[in-house]
Amino acid sequence: MTSAIDLHINLSGRVSKEALRRATDRAHAAAVLALQQSGEISIREAASELSLTYEGILAVLSANGLPATGNTADRATLAWVQALTPALGAAAGR
Repeated sequence: MTSAIDLHINLSGRVSKEALRRATDRAHAAAVLALQQSGEISIREAASELSLTYEGILAVLSANGLPATGNTADRATLAWVQALTPALGAAAGR
């Protein structure tokens, strides 16, 4: 089964293509990390989705203060990731 997250933001004013690309990349990474941290996808799935090696995703998790194993998350960091993706919880029915 394939799942997808669609994110649409209506912006007034001009935003550069580069700024939109960076924001899109960051939103994608935040969504993947939120899914991995909530246990919905594995570390390997997260690594694959972000085009990283297993070691690469571990480095990303570590750099962001996130655990590689469940139930040991730094609550402040996890809250920050969740705050970046408030619609993710609603889309997942949480």
